[in-house]
Amino acid sequence: MSNYDHYRLYMQDGSLDDPQKQYAAAKIEVQVGSVLMHAWAEVEHDLIYKPESGDLSNDEEAILDEVNGMVIAGEVALERLQAALQRRLADKGAQFDSHYDLAAYLHRCLQEFTPTPDPPMGRVDLLWALLREANLNSATKLREQIPELGFLSMGEPISDQIADIILAKKPDLYRFYSDLQARLTFTSSHDQTQPLAAHRREAIGSFLAPWIVLERTHVLHDARAALRPSYRIGDIAAWAERIGLSAEAVETIRKSRHVRNQLVHGIEIPNRQFLIAATRRLHDVLSELENHTDESVRTAYLVARQGLGDLA
Repeated sequence: MSNYDHYRLYMQDGSLDDPQKQYAAAKIEVQVGSVLMHAWAEVEHDLIYKPESGDLSNDEEAILDEVNGMVIAGEVALERLQAALQRRLADKGAQFDSHYDLAAYLHRCLQEFTPTPDPPMGRVDLLWALLREANLNSATKLREQIPELGFLSMGEPISDQIADIILAKKPDLYRFYSDLQARLTFTSSHDQTQPLAAHRREAIGSFLAPWIVLERTHVLHDARAALRPSYRIGDIAAWAERIGLSAEAVETIRKSRHVRNQLVHGIEIPNRQFLIAATRRLHDVLSELENHTDESVRTAYLVARQGLGDLA
């Protein structure tokens, strides 16, 4: 006897092309079982349902029953292992041993807020590396940084959103994280040891330096940003408008945000000339902040630069 779960399904008419609509009324049976149970079912089927092999002897049937018992015991052991894993991850002080642990934890937490069978997790392996580098690799420490996961958008990779929050609070990790992404997005034809790659990395660092100062200035000056449980990169342009930066500066921030996302989340690495021009425009924005008529903006900018002399 095989312990499969059986499901009878229909295909939605709207999901089928015209030539396939004839199958809309067809019943589809899906059997779901573990790998152990599947292996047992294959053996049982080959021995029992193929008459050319002859009838089974009593000894063979007894051995099949023994194997079936071991498979069922294995299934129970797998269920206990899964439960033990969940208990360990529920221990908020426990570290995530791998990005699989982290993904399982995030998936379970997200179900509490927005039940969805397949949330867009993104590159959880990179997020796991970031959490380890930031000494945040546990449920307790992660929740301290992100008290509620329910506000996360299901339209963007979850790992990218969490990384944004961590990086905003710990800007010194920008270089570590962007280097990870840069290494992944370079093609094999551009070896990291070649001058082109080195120049590109230098341009990436030069762009991120003023961007980090811009982010920190925003968080330091905008009390509403500081009070929110998360930091949203998209808020910077709206803040820039509120404090009266020029239209050119606001537009630069919007475009720079796109470049920042490309770099930080490994979407694409722009060429060196593009990054140099984008960096120059960002420094123009910082100049407006430094010479702003509002003393609180100037103070936030000066504090944001402190400790970032090697970056800015």
